[in-house]
Amino acid sequence: MTRSVLDLWRHFLQHPSRGEIETFRDRRLRALVRHAHARVPYYRDLFDESGLDIEGFRGVADLERIPVTTRQTLQSLAPDQILARGYEPSRLVQRWSSGSSGQKLTVRRTWLEDRTLAAFRKRAEHEVGVRPRDRMARVTLERGVSPNDAQWPLKMLQSLGLFRYLSIDCLADPTSAIESLRAYRPDVVGGFPGAITRVAEAAGEEGLRDLGVRLIVVGGETLRPEMRRRMETAFGARIVEKYGTIEFDLVAMQCPQGEQLHVCDDGLILEILRGSEAVETGAQGEVVVTGLHSWAMPLIRYRIGDVATKGLARCPCGAPSSTIHSVGGRTLDYFALPDGRLIHPFALTTPMLDAHPWIRQYQLTQERTDHLVLRVVPWDAPSPGLLEEVKQQYSKILGSEVTLDIRLLDELRPEASGKFRLSQSLVRPHHDEFDWERVEDLASDWERR
Repeated sequence: MTRSVLDLWRHFLQHPSRGEIETFRDRRLRALVRHAHARVPYYRDLFDESGLDIEGFRGVADLERIPVTTRQTLQSLAPDQILARGYEPSRLVQRWSSGSSGQKLTVRRTWLEDRTLAAFRKRAEHEVGVRPRDRMARVTLERGVSPNDAQWPLKMLQSLGLFRYLSIDCLADPTSAIESLRAYRPDVVGGFPGAITRVAEAAGEEGLRDLGVRLIVVGGETLRPEMRRRMETAFGARIVEKYGTIEFDLVAMQCPQGEQLHVCDDGLILEILRGSEAVETGAQGEVVVTGLHSWAMPLIRYRIGDVATKGLARCPCGAPSSTIHSVGGRTLDYFALPDGRLIHPFALTTPMLDAHPWIRQYQLTQERTDHLVLRVVPWDAPSPGLLEEVKQQYSKILGSEVTLDIRLLDELRPEASGKFRLSQSLVRPHHDEFDWERVEDLASDWERR
């Protein structure tokens, strides 16, 4: 284990080329597979049942030989089945998923593993312009500190004026968030895009440009173009998108020079699949991730339930990173229609927003296969004719079997998780295999706009 840690930090402190990253990934993956087979009961059984040749395993080229693991599978297993032998659960740092899929997953890591993943995130943040002496305001849900998450190293750095931050409750009234921002005057703002957009809207025409915020780093939920526009208008700051998960911390960070997201290739292996096949560049698929630095609770070919569009194998900016073109939400958010189609809700909401600028905020919920509810906060009260136009737009895509109920509201609140779900289906069951054959072509129309 000591040799593994030294190998990691030697790599981390250099500026590796693409070839060096690939060599590093193969070496780490070979060691991880051997470790998981020897010490984790679930993976030992999985590898043996699939006939995986542990000694002959080469690395990334052989990764497809390992079956995919789902969140539902891990949730059904006792900790002693998914933790490596020799790691005491009560001594590990625990992180919890938000539970948006219906059930939370507990992820356990050593303190060093947890800090290592945070270091990859800090490196990516530095690349987009976050500096150690910046004052950051985090508009997010405060989850508390895990009992084994020692905070003294961070507190020592903060006493030296480094990595300072203020947590702002994203569930609080946005006017109180504005007061906190004005008192703290951060250089960088981070958090859920929906929560920061609420703050931006509450600031009104006056905006928050006088704060001098240089950068806004958003993640944790889908960033829509109208959210980006409102944040840019209110703060006058550059918006950078981060794609992260509880299981892996940073997955990808937006390129400083473009819209592609740089994958954290030396922290994890990311695959975008349809069924068992990798998609081509520009195509959508399910995100499957292998973490290279989690040994207490390995996650190997883990389907996290997200949909993403595969980007270029190398970013045009010259960074040695593969890319994601965009993250399109969760597979659970697809709507199953009465005629058997699966449709992404953005295929409905994107043309709606283009045609109806009176819509300030929305939330679309599928309550039955044949019934949707659209909650709207308008800028100005719409006429009956405008509401009928929205219904006609939806009917052209969904068919006459599906009805739409439009409800006008004064405010939409985020969920208890702090996130703001733009769309969700209440009728689709959890699944292990997403049926891409049923996906309507319109599901990716929003990508091409």
